[in-house]
Amino acid sequence: TAKYPSLFRAAAPISTNLGSGFQDQPPIYYAACPTAPVPILLAHGTADPKLPINGKTNAEGELIEASFDQERTRWLVTNACDAPGDVSDDPMFSTEDFDACASGASVRVVTVEGMAHVWPDADEPWNANQQVMDFFLAQ
Repeated sequence: TAKYPSLFRAAAPISTNLGSGFQDQPPIYYAACPTAPVPILLAHGTADPKLPINGKTNAEGELIEASFDQERTRWLVTNACDAPGDVSDDPMFSTEDFDACASGASVRVVTVEGMAHVWPDADEPWNANQQVMDFFLAQ
């Protein structure tokens, strides 16, 4: 999505990040930064041990994997989303919808309480299968 945005109509990374620094920060590990707006749904769990929501540091305390908030910011900047998002809270997950982006490419940010590094399906409070399909169909 980041390297070839024209090939994607939308994207929905779940429990992942691009893994590199943001703007003037050095890359944490190689990953292409977004080069053009793409509608995106980002979802992450608060209990992810593989990609912690607050990022991951090495023994020296240096950030080696971006936080979910850095990922959110990266896409809000790329998609030119200046207005605050509409927030809906459920006891198990929070959703921010940024539909008024100057680029026309929306951003949806979902934080799932207590979710580990999994694909949340119909048995979970936030069903990624349904939510991703609904997001893609709306684009």
